[in-house]
Amino acid sequence: MVSPRDTMEIIETAVEESGKLPSEMSFLLQEADAQSDDADVSLPLLEVTPVNIEDVVVSNTDLVGYVTDDDGNRTGRIYYSEYEMTIQFDIWTTKHDGHDPDDLGEELRNALYPYSSYGPQQQFVDEDNNPIDQITYFRMSSGERVDDLVQTPTVRRWSQEVEVWGCEEFRTDEDYIASVSYPSDGDLSSDEGSDTVDNT
Repeated sequence: MVSPRDTMEIIETAVEESGKLPSEMSFLLQEADAQSDDADVSLPLLEVTPVNIEDVVVSNTDLVGYVTDDDGNRTGRIYYSEYEMTIQFDIWTTKHDGHDPDDLGEELRNALYPYSSYGPQQQFVDEDNNPIDQITYFRMSSGERVDDLVQTPTVRRWSQEVEVWGCEEFRTDEDYIASVSYPSDGDLSSDEGSDTVDNT
C-alpha cells in the first residue's frame, strides 16, 4: 500500500540518501511551526509538504485482482485507488549560514531528476531496495527563489514543486465456498400430479 503520505516519505528518503544535499540539513514532512516541536529545527532545512491531492476516480476504486490462499481459493479482492498529488519542497537557509539557496536548489533538482518520467525514469525503491511500482508518474516543475525579505530579512528560501501519480492498494477479506453438497440419486423425484399441457 502506497498512500500519499507514504509517497512523500519515499521521495524525501530518496533525496536524503542521494548525497546531493548537506549532511547537516534537517528534513520535515510538514510545514514548520515555530510554536511547536519544530521550533528547535536547525537550518538549512528541507520542508516537504503536500499542496494538492486528488483522486483520479472519485466514485469508486478499480478491481485489479483477487487474494488467494495456497489452494487457489479466492479469499478477498484487490482494489487500486489512483491519486494525483503535488508536493512542494522548500529549502530554508539563512544569510550567514554559508549555504547558497540557489546552489542547494540545483542540488535538489539533481537529486530528483533521475526519477523524472521525462528523463531517466528511475524507479523509487523501498527500504529493501525493491522497486515501488505504485508510483507511476513523476514530473518536476521549475524551481525558484521565493524570499520574503520584508518579514524575514535574513532567511532565504528556494521552492520546488513536483507532480506525482500513484495508487493505493486496498484488500478485502471474504468467505469462500469450500465445498458443495449435491443430493444423491435417491433424493431426486419427479413432481407427481403436476399439470401438463397436451399439444396434440
